[in-house]
Amino acid sequence: MQEAVERARRGEGADLDRREGMAHELAHLEDNQLKYRTKEEIADAAEQRPIERFRSWLIERGWLTADDSDRLQAECDQEASDAADWAEQQPDPIAEDALTNVFA
Repeated sequence: MQEAVERARRGEGADLDRREGMAHELAHLEDNQLKYRTKEEIADAAEQRPIERFRSWLIERGWLTADDSDRLQAECDQEASDAADWAEQQPDPIAEDALTNVFA
């Protein structure tokens, strides 16, 4: 973590960044980063792509194939989409339960 902080402070980019529009392909959950980031910041973050860099690093070393990576990504995307669909179908919480099991 210390290396990541030092790299970021030197202006060499972040090691962790949000995946563009982590909305699980649901339009109403889309994260419009232009509300709080400039176009330049978004472009710079896209160039950094720490997850893609890590994926490439694994593939270069032969620890992961591109096909396996694509399959795993599709599985994760589907799981996230299924979870979002399930959550949307749940009833609204009961207001009286808001303080249940709160001890501090």
